[in-house]
Amino acid sequence: MNDGEALDLGPIEDRLSNSTPGPWFRYAFNDDKFTTSIAVATVPQPQPTSHRGRFPDVPLESFVALTMWPDVFSSYQADADASFIANAPTDIAALIAEVRRLRELLR
Repeated sequence: MNDGEALDLGPIEDRLSNSTPGPWFRYAFNDDKFTTSIAVATVPQPQPTSHRGRFPDVPLESFVALTMWPDVFSSYQADADASFIANAPTDIAALIAEVRRLRELLR
């Protein structure tokens, strides 16, 4: 996009419609292997089912993204990234609608 050139929403809408259908949910792991990982999945996070706080199996095909950080002290960034990713489809759809609404007002 050049200065003064209108943003072409078509490719953005295509990427959105070709992505995994939502809604997407942030999914925190609670085990020894993935303590610094936060996932994005198409199913909400189930409640813990045991005294250890482990979560039941979720089908692999429901996962959209996985954010990982090298240590537990930086996992807050993985959480923020996963929240951003999980909300991206809804946010992008809303932004496209707002751009279209504003463009209509300018006509």
